[in-house]
Amino acid sequence: MTDSRDDLLAMSQEVLRGRSFSMAEAIGRLGGAGAMKGASPVALPRQAAARVQALLEEHLDDPGGILRRVVGREVVEGPDLLAHLEQPEAAVKVYLERLLAVPAELEELVRMVDQEWGQVVGERPYFERDGLPPHPDDPYTRAGVRARLGDLARRLAVG
Repeated sequence: MTDSRDDLLAMSQEVLRGRSFSMAEAIGRLGGAGAMKGASPVALPRQAAARVQALLEEHLDDPGGILRRVVGREVVEGPDLLAHLEQPEAAVKVYLERLLAVPAELEELVRMVDQEWGQVVGERPYFERDGLPPHPDDPYTRAGVRARLGDLARRLAVG
């Protein structure tokens, strides 16, 4: 019995001799065989964040991509995703419901989108002012963002 154990140890050492040893491998060995069996090596919050981004890519009409980026960041960094890690779609739905129900929240989102748009394209953003019509070149007006987010909410409600 001792000889076979010694032989196995010698073979293992021979195999491992030319390999570098990483921290991930050490953690894996500590967990034992099958420690990750059936589980994703990606943490659940990261999986949920990736699902939110994919969902927005697929369902939010935004040729410039800035609205998608800001909404994604707001959902991922906000409280809704933590409350719905297992169902990121629900986090997006909750966020949209609140945003579309509270005009001040929507206005703040449009302001953030305008600001980021200005930074990305290197131009002064077209902030909308109450009582004045939006600038004709503004790609992210309150009405336009409300319509896009409303379409997204309807798409998510359908499934």
